[in-house]
Amino acid sequence: MKKKEFQEIYKKIDDLMSEALKDSSHPYRTFSLATVDEKMPSLRTVVLRDFSLNKQYFDCHSDLRSPKIKELNKNRNFFIFRYPCNW
Repeated sequence: MKKKEFQEIYKKIDDLMSEALKDSSHPYRTFSLATVDEKMPSLRTVVLRDFSLNKQYFDCHSDLRSPKIKELNKNRNFFIFRYPCNW
């Protein structure tokens, strides 16, 4: 894949995520976040609150007492599953 093709993909992702921040019904507003505690994965749906592709940053709010926060404190690795909409 050429550099230009990657840039086009990143631009499209940036556009979609930016649109999701403005529109609560946008299909990219919610996504699945997976973490691992010991050996078992946990998957939950979270809401996108902020995003920056350039800064490699996204924000979703959570209760500090929730299991996902404890899991992320033990293991900083996570996975985001976002089913693509038609683009």
